[in-house]
Amino acid sequence: MLTQPDLAQPGQTLELPLALPRRLGAWTYDVTGFQTVDLPFGPTETLHLVPRTGNGRGDEITMEVWLAPSLQYLPVRIRFAQAKTGASAELTLASRPLQANDVPTPVAAPSTIGDSQWLMNAS
Repeated sequence: MLTQPDLAQPGQTLELPLALPRRLGAWTYDVTGFQTVDLPFGPTETLHLVPRTGNGRGDEITMEVWLAPSLQYLPVRIRFAQAKTGASAELTLASRPLQANDVPTPVAAPSTIGDSQWLMNAS
């Protein structure tokens, strides 16, 4: 997105490579628009990407993504879902990353991945 900013516009389509347990493929995402997401460190303007679905098997796993342009398009929310079981999990950025030039806000029991912290909710 940083190298092709014209793709970061509502109405555009992105194709991203994806490795799954049984196959390697590409997911196609529709850029649906800008949304403000309430995060533990404050409201953040994001670009919402929604995956196109339809393998027809019912076992498809999807990954919906919210990217923050103000944080170099870092994903600040990721929602995984499986249509067949209805199971889902959501990761939400729990603290402001270093590239935000701000002091991280501490939160209770986050998972640490690199310089960022994530909160996970599963259903």
